[in-house]
Amino acid sequence: MLPYLGLVALGGTDAFLLESLFRNSVWGHLELPVSRANEETICRIIQDACHSALSYYHTTIEEDEKLMEKEFKNPRSEIAVAIRAERRR
Repeated sequence: MLPYLGLVALGGTDAFLLESLFRNSVWGHLELPVSRANEETICRIIQDACHSALSYYHTTIEEDEKLMEKEFKNPRSEIAVAIRAERRR
């Protein structure tokens, strides 16, 4: 995934790397850091994706931990809360 994000984040003077796109070795090149700006863009893309995924949860980690301390009447609810809490970590 990181090599792909490196390609997506190419811009400015880094875009010259697209010339080698038709060579099989392009993915090997993209596994290496391109530039600081490119690496920072990759990090922002990953952070934004994580924030977006976490925004779909309607409870906090602390609320889920308190829920897990209670006795559930429905075992499926208990499993769902445990999975949700683990995904956030």
